[in-house]
Amino acid sequence: MVNFFMVGSDMVRWEINCVGDEVCRLTITHVNGTIVEYFRTAAQALDREKEIEGLFLASRGSERHW
Repeated sequence: MVNFFMVGSDMVRWEINCVGDEVCRLTITHVNGTIVEYFRTAAQALDREKEIEGLFLASRGSERHW
Protein backbone atom coordinates (compact mmCIF):
# COMPACT_ATOMS: atom_id res chain seq x y z
CA MET A 1 0.00 0.00 0.00
CA VAL A 2 1.49 3.33 -1.06
CA ASN A 3 0.15 6.84 -0.59
CA PHE A 4 1.26 10.37 0.17
CA PHE A 5 0.10 13.58 1.78
CA MET A 6 1.19 17.18 1.53
CA VAL A 7 2.61 19.18 4.41
CA GLY A 8 2.72 22.71 3.09
CA SER A 9 4.60 22.42 -0.20
CA ASP A 10 6.42 19.21 0.88
CA MET A 11 5.22 15.78 -0.17
CA VAL A 12 5.43 13.01 2.43
CA ARG A 13 5.26 9.49 0.96
CA TRP A 14 4.31 6.45 3.01
CA GLU A 15 4.30 2.77 2.25
CA ILE A 16 3.21 -0.37 4.11
CA ASN A 17 4.75 -3.70 3.05
CA CYS A 18 4.42 -7.20 4.44
CA VAL A 19 8.01 -8.35 4.90
CA GLY A 20 7.47 -11.72 6.56
CA ASP A 21 4.99 -13.78 8.52
CA GLU A 22 3.11 -11.36 10.75
CA VAL A 23 5.57 -8.52 10.08
CA CYS A 24 4.61 -5.30 8.31
CA ARG A 25 6.96 -2.40 7.66
CA LEU A 26 5.82 1.22 7.58
CA THR A 27 8.18 3.52 5.68
CA ILE A 28 7.58 7.26 5.69
CA THR A 29 9.83 9.36 3.45
CA HIS A 30 9.89 13.10 3.99
CA VAL A 31 12.09 16.04 3.11
CA ASN A 32 14.39 15.48 6.12
CA GLY A 33 14.78 11.71 5.90
CA THR A 34 12.98 8.41 6.36
CA ILE A 35 11.12 6.83 9.27
CA VAL A 36 10.87 3.02 9.36
CA GLU A 37 8.79 1.11 11.92
CA TYR A 38 7.64 -2.53 12.14
CA PHE A 39 4.26 -3.92 13.23
CA ARG A 40 2.47 -7.25 13.51
CA THR A 41 -0.43 -6.20 11.27
CA ALA A 42 -1.08 -3.77 8.44
CA ALA A 43 -3.89 -2.27 10.51
CA GLN A 44 -1.43 -1.36 13.27
CA ALA A 45 0.92 0.18 10.71
CA LEU A 46 -1.93 2.17 9.18
CA ASP A 47 -2.98 3.47 12.60
CA ARG A 48 0.60 4.61 13.21
CA GLU A 49 0.74 6.28 9.79
CA LYS A 50 -2.35 8.29 10.67
CA GLU A 51 -0.75 9.30 13.96
CA ILE A 52 2.50 10.40 12.29
CA GLU A 53 0.59 12.24 9.57
CA GLY A 54 -1.29 14.15 12.26
CA LEU A 55 2.00 15.10 13.92
CA PHE A 56 3.46 16.38 10.64
CA LEU A 57 0.37 18.44 9.92
CA ALA A 58 0.17 19.81 13.47
CA SER A 59 3.81 20.88 13.27
CA ARG A 60 2.93 23.05 10.27
CA GLY A 61 -0.34 24.32 11.71
CA SER A 62 -2.33 22.35 9.14
CA GLU A 63 -5.33 20.06 9.57
CA ARG A 64 -6.24 16.66 8.23
CA HIS A 65 -8.89 16.75 5.53
CA TRP A 66 -10.22 13.18 5.60
